[in-house]
Amino acid sequence: MGVIRPSAGGAISIGGQRPPSRHGPGATIAEDHPASKLPRRRLAVMRPGDVVPGVITRLVRGGALVDILLESGEPAFIPLNEIPAKAMSKVRDLIATGTLQEVRVVQLDRASGTATVSLKGVIEEPPDAEEEGGPRGRGFRGRGDRDGRGQSTDPNASDDRGGPPPVRRPVPAPEPPPAVRNAKPEPVKPTRPTAGELARRRQEEILRRMREAPGEG
Repeated sequence: MGVIRPSAGGAISIGGQRPPSRHGPGATIAEDHPASKLPRRRLAVMRPGDVVPGVITRLVRGGALVDILLESGEPAFIPLNEIPAKAMSKVRDLIATGTLQEVRVVQLDRASGTATVSLKGVIEEPPDAEEEGGPRGRGFRGRGDRDGRGQSTDPNASDDRGGPPPVRRPVPAPEPPPAVRNAKPEPVKPTRPTAGELARRRQEEILRRMREAPGEG
């Protein structure tokens, strides 16, 4: 007869085997999985912040289940907000391959014999597109590389089809401005003599006539 061993959460393991999970088959790893030979963990000695390895078994509503080899036979729960958005494809790959993945303990539920864990900061996330190809990666158009019509401003750059650079026609020089012809000077209009000048002229005329008149005998 197998040895009856109590485990955390009120579950009982018989003969060293974990009891079935309340989440049904597939919530924890199978007995033939290599990780099933690892030592079981007791919730009594675990603390929030601990980083432990586990096997993500499947996605469920609101998150995912991960078997961290608890004595209770229950998987830990990863809330959806504790899974980085860029790591969802990685999570699906881990489920398909059954590879061990470290998780960080967030909260312990000793009454239920399970825990809440997180993948933030412990799962490898794919790099951003800018980190792979730099600031001039695919889809990036640098300032000044193209004109308003999408043509390259580099005279030595080839076109998008890999051919020789397009032949650029020389731009004609601007025509000089027309020469300004010298305009004829306008005639100066005679100014109208003033009254004093007219009186002076009359006086001079009288004196001239007096000088020219013959003398009286």
